[in-house]
Amino acid sequence: MAKVFKRGKVYHHYYTDAHGKQRKRSTGLTSKKQAQEEADAFVARIKVGNLRGYDAELQLFEAIIAYEAAGKPSRFLDKITKHWGHMKVRLIKPAWVRAHAKDIYPDALPSTLNRQVITPLQAVINHAYQAEDGRQIKIEKFAVDPKKKSAVDAEWHEKFAEHALSFGMAAMARFMYETAARISEACRVQPEDVDLEARTVNLTKTKTKPRIARISQPMADMLAELMSKPRIANRMNKKKVNGVFGYASRHAVYNGWKTTCDRAGIPYAPPHSSGRVSFATELVVRQGIDPVTAAKLGGWASPKVMMDTYAKSDGSHDIIDSVFGAPIEKKAQNTPKTDDVPTISENDKENNSLQGKIRSNRP
Repeated sequence: MAKVFKRGKVYHHYYTDAHGKQRKRSTGLTSKKQAQEEADAFVARIKVGNLRGYDAELQLFEAIIAYEAAGKPSRFLDKITKHWGHMKVRLIKPAWVRAHAKDIYPDALPSTLNRQVITPLQAVINHAYQAEDGRQIKIEKFAVDPKKKSAVDAEWHEKFAEHALSFGMAAMARFMYETAARISEACRVQPEDVDLEARTVNLTKTKTKPRIARISQPMADMLAELMSKPRIANRMNKKKVNGVFGYASRHAVYNGWKTTCDRAGIPYAPPHSSGRVSFATELVVRQGIDPVTAAKLGGWASPKVMMDTYAKSDGSHDIIDSVFGAPIEKKAQNTPKTDDVPTISENDKENNSLQGKIRSNRP
């Protein structure tokens, strides 16, 4: 039983934390009876936490600080800290997270909630528990309807380049097609990231981890031409300049992408489909490159992710025809004309047979 004492108008009490240190805590209550009940409940929770080996009062922002201090990725954690940082880790339950995920991102899709709320929060909590008693939580992710992503080919890119609104847009489209770079990664490419002699581009900030993309000689020539031109200043901050392709962010690219497709008379394919999706389809499906090599070149975490999500079959009969043979043309079966040949129906034959039997049986 905790002993409460009054300081001013509010009752306080002492308790022993998970590290064996004695601490003073305010109940926030002015009624001694209510303060005593609240203090007893609090101390009981602390004792259970101490017995199980975890800090019952650990707040989420403290767990996030420890998580980042351990060298873990801090992406998406700022908003989580802003909204839920004051909460105690032990009170955060999987069902509660799913019910309140949209409090942080009200208009987000299920895939975004999974990526920006559930995955990082689960990692932070499990890291905190791993440092204590080793227990783990599992937050069920939201169901995601797989999008039908269509791939394009080299002919599509040739037409796109001919009608692109700028040389930078044409070069960016080809760069994403050759390297499987995401549009945000392409926008961030700077001259110091490009090695024209080695024909490589260093993608420093990616969705997963930094990687070096290899490019063809025509792509290297396009980058050399871009880098020889004056850099484009950033509209929001004149002291900064945009990336090699001339765009500050992906949002600036989308404005003219559909216009270019309309001008070229080609089906609209967004940057991700015409780039990363088409890279996987071109290498694996059309060129027959093994998935392991293709996934490594495109920066995928595993070949399975690439094959399940990005590589798209053409859905044609070419493979079936090449393996099992072309379709056999059906020839019309000519039957002799019987217009001039008298025919006898089955009923007539039976009648004639019966008449013959009747005649033979007559006395």
